[in-house]
Order: sequence, then C-alpha cells, then structure tokens
Amino acid sequence: MIKLEHINLKLYQRRFAMLSNKLYQTPADKKILLSIICYFLYLIVSYFSSMLKNPFRNIIIFIFVSATAFFIFNYVKTLKLLASKNKIRSPFITILFILLLVCFFAITVHPIENIKNILTTSPLNIFNSLIIALSAGIFEEFLVRLLMLDGLAQLLKNQKYGLLLAATLSSIIFGFLHLSNLTFQPFNITCQQIFYATAIGLMFSFVRLKTNGILLCVILHSLVDFQPNINSSGSTMSWGILLSIFIPIMLVSLGCILQLNNKLQQLRKFDTNS
Repeated sequence: MIKLEHINLKLYQRRFAMLSNKLYQTPADKKILLSIICYFLYLIVSYFSSMLKNPFRNIIIFIFVSATAFFIFNYVKTLKLLASKNKIRSPFITILFILLLVCFFAITVHPIENIKNILTTSPLNIFNSLIIALSAGIFEEFLVRLLMLDGLAQLLKNQKYGLLLAATLSSIIFGFLHLSNLTFQPFNITCQQIFYATAIGLMFSFVRLKTNGILLCVILHSLVDFQPNINSSGSTMSWGILLSIFIPIMLVSLGCILQLNNKLQQLRKFDTNS
C-alpha cells in the first residue's frame, strides 16, 4: 500500500509538472482569498492615510505595501509559477514581445521624458513620485501577478488552456480593481483605465510567465507609474485612439501567452509519456 501511494504521488507530480511543485504548498483558494483581503486592507489604509499630507501619506502606504509583499512572499514560499525544468526558448515570441514593450513605452508611457520632468522638480516631488511608483508596482504585482495569477493557474491546471485562462482572468480582475478610482475621478476616465489596465495586465502576465518571476513585472509597472502627475485625476482620450493602441497590445500579449501555453503543454505531454 505504501509503495502504491508513493507511485501515485510520483505520477501526480509528473502529470502536473508544468507548474512548480512549490506552488502547491499553499492552496489556490487561500491565495485568491488572501489577495481579496489584501486589496480591501489597502483601500482602508489608503482612506485613512488620505487624511494626512504628503509625504506622510505616501510613506505610510509604502510601508503597508512593503509589509504586505513581504507577508505574501513568506506565505506562498516561492516566486516561481512554472516548473524550473521548463525552458521555453522561442526567439520569435521573445523578439515580438520585446518590440511590443518598446512600442508601448515609447507611445504611451514616455519614461525618459517622465524621468526628466520629475528630476527638474523639487526633491520632495521626486521622492513622492518615486515612492508612489514603487508602491503601485510592488503591491499590484504581488497581489495580481503573484497571488491571483498563481491561484488561478492552480485551479485551472487541468485545462488545456489553463495558463491562458489564468492570465486573462487575472488581467480582467486587475482592470476592474481600478473601479476604486471612481471616488476621485469621472466614470468615463475610470472605464478607460479599466480597459487599458486589462491590456497592460495581459502584457505583464506574459512577463511573469516568460521570466518565471515577479521582479521584472515590478520594475516595468513602477516605470509606468513614475509620472509627474500620477496622483492627480487622469485625463480622458478618445476611445478610437485608446482602442487603436491597446487592442494590438491585448492581441499580441494573448498570442504570446497562447504560444507559451501550447509549448508548456507539449513539454508536459512529453514528460508524461517518457
């Protein structure tokens, strides 16, 4: 009986070798529940800290975000989503995605221009901009691309397109998290943020899957939010321009995630049959 259970355990691990074994140290439902709890705690901390003046408000949020990320890391015990033996080498996907990132930052973010504009302001404004960008990058990536994406990937591990579904669902959730911005800005601007945040979420989901880590996601996200007026209400743009920019981002990101999903499925079948 012991020998049979040992064999069944090895077969189970081989069958789901696409995901990291360490991922199963924490249940998927608890990951998702924890992400929801952390999000509402963040809203509470943001509400009460808004009564303070900057930079104290930003410092409190940064401390909370850092503590939350540390707690999440110690809870999940790994930053890897995929099994380490899965080496995905696809020059076409890599080059295509790098071009997507370059175009995204060049057309919509303008990080070099933002950095120059921020550095020409006061030291206090530089500090505020930096700490806001880091807080957003750390918290949202640990919350969505680590807890939520990993939990959904576990729940959907038996599905043929499990990783694609997990990335899509987590990105949609990431988009709708921006509904909280309705407290300080118009409905139309918030709807636009939900849309393009979903597209950016798909792009960062592929980064998470391709690098099998979270660091690059945090860096890229922080660069997106490192803007002189990030704390002010967003400005609206025509839906035509918005769609023309972010629908290609969605399609390319989904295509890259699909290709990666298929390659991992092939590796899993080979591992199961060998």
